[in-house]
Amino acid sequence: MTMKLSTAALLIMTLLLGACTSLPKNESTEGAEPPAGDESPIFALAPTPTEASNETASTPSSSLRSSPRPASAAHSIWNDPDFRRRLAESYLSETDVEPPLSKSERQDLFEAIDLIGNGKLPEAVDLLLELIEDSGNATFDCTLANVYIQQEKLDEARQACQAAVEKFPRFRRAWRLLGQIQANDQRWTEAVTSLSRVIELGGGDGFTYGALANAYFKLGRYVPAETAFRRANLMQPDRVQWMVGLAESLFQQQRYEAAIAMTETLIAEQRESPELWVAQGEAYALIGQPMRAAENFEMAARLGGANAKCLNNLAILYANNEIYDQSVKYFLRAMKKDPAAGPGTAIEGAGFLLGKGALVEAAELIDGIEASLADGPDDPRLQGADPLAAASPEDRKELLRLRARVAGLQDDVETQRLTLVEIVDLDPRDGTALIQLGLIARLAEKPEQAILYFERAASVPDFEGDAKKSIGQLLVSQDKYAEALPYLRDAYKIDPRPELLKFIEQVERAAANR
Repeated sequence: MTMKLSTAALLIMTLLLGACTSLPKNESTEGAEPPAGDESPIFALAPTPTEASNETASTPSSSLRSSPRPASAAHSIWNDPDFRRRLAESYLSETDVEPPLSKSERQDLFEAIDLIGNGKLPEAVDLLLELIEDSGNATFDCTLANVYIQQEKLDEARQACQAAVEKFPRFRRAWRLLGQIQANDQRWTEAVTSLSRVIELGGGDGFTYGALANAYFKLGRYVPAETAFRRANLMQPDRVQWMVGLAESLFQQQRYEAAIAMTETLIAEQRESPELWVAQGEAYALIGQPMRAAENFEMAARLGGANAKCLNNLAILYANNEIYDQSVKYFLRAMKKDPAAGPGTAIEGAGFLLGKGALVEAAELIDGIEASLADGPDDPRLQGADPLAAASPEDRKELLRLRARVAGLQDDVETQRLTLVEIVDLDPRDGTALIQLGLIARLAEKPEQAILYFERAASVPDFEGDAKKSIGQLLVSQDKYAEALPYLRDAYKIDPRPELLKFIEQVERAAANR
């Protein structure tokens, strides 16, 4: 049995999605700007001519400009159409991220806003569609998108935003709204494109960087997600979800020490958050510090926020470190925490404890599993019935198998035999149980019964070789060498091991001497 921690994500990223992609329900047509209290400075990525002239030689950008460049490279850059477009855009004023409105268009927009404000959304849609057809101004498309969002028509809203940015490619507000809609629809690649465009157009606030980081994270691009989360956290240090996202990005890059340091900062601010303790605990486990991980999981349990997965992880840590009594305790707590998950992990844990020689603790865990199953069902028909009645057939069989192992280790042969019979009743083709029953019958000097069990096991393909070898060995013990040889030779054909061949040669010599 492999006892290891699962590598599930640190924290649920839907918290980030909620923060980054929630769509406005009652906003004005001024667009999808961040809610009140989230304002942050606007940073334009490309410098204006005035800013460029004021840069000092000490800045990285000016140092790069002063470095000699090959003439061919410079010629190539200056002739690149995309570079020339971006350079030209950097000279435009901030007002050029909104389509210009004529006086009549502004009056039409106020009329639409009045309808929206009075809750007359269908009438507003009709008016805006008419204005789009007559005027073609991208502002009307963006306003229509906002109305569609209020009507929860996100497909139509996305199409309206797309039309707006196609008409006016520098329409920052429309790009931001389009990015929000795409993220809400889990169109992460498209959201990255739209939100990156917002930043290019000078809208690089904390909210936009956080939304972009979340989109990168969902695409599994953890390095750019980390960078964007750092920018978001720089601009909005009071938003804990950006730090959570950063820690998660580090975790996914397997930079566990950095993730631990980040979660340490978060825990200092939110010591009552069990999710943070669990996150850091998983990182500790993955860098080979199991007892530090256990401390974190214990803290999460004390805070009442440890789910079944956390409790099972804690049980596994204690089992791997031979603290068996605590392991039993937390396996059983995990079962009670999430009864619907079934006893599979606890059963696996009991098998692990048996393998480690912890017979007493394994038996205690098996008893606890059966007691939990007996207490679980509400069906009155099961009250006072078999304690394993609520278990699935596979779980029931595994528990019986463990019971048989415990009885065998305790030299309680009769309990072992009866338990194996129960297994065969559940699954008549359980080869392991049939062979074990045959061995018990042989030790009890019941050769006919033993051969019967071995022959039944031989009809199960995966057990044919072992079963025929067992029959051959039994016949040899009865000095029936000639009868044993066909079974032994068949077993050797299935599993040609040298020691079996040597045994066959000895039996052949014994048969020849008879």
